[in-house]
Amino acid sequence: TTATVTNIDKTPPTASVEYSSTGFANQDVIATLTGASESITGTLTHTFTGNTSYTFDFTDLAGNTGSVLATVNNIDKTAPTGEITSHASGAYLRGTVTLTATGVDTG
Repeated sequence: TTATVTNIDKTPPTASVEYSSTGFANQDVIATLTGASESITGTLTHTFTGNTSYTFDFTDLAGNTGSVLATVNNIDKTAPTGEITSHASGAYLRGTVTLTATGVDTG
């Protein structure tokens, strides 16, 4: 008798990444693997505390491996700074007073 094996899986699994925030964020961003082509094991979420990249490595039930790169560049945890200037400190003023404000956002 002859046996034929037809269920050999040599195809690497695939997945996509979804982010908890894609706009500017002043807090951590969580990346989650979604839409896997089949059941996978491995780390399925990663928390970004700053702007960087992370490679998700995962394995399907047949032992085939896949990976996907997640990149975050929208975290800004640095508060903007500002300064208001006027006339000399302690000066007595009357009438209309002009103030100048400047702001800086370095994050």
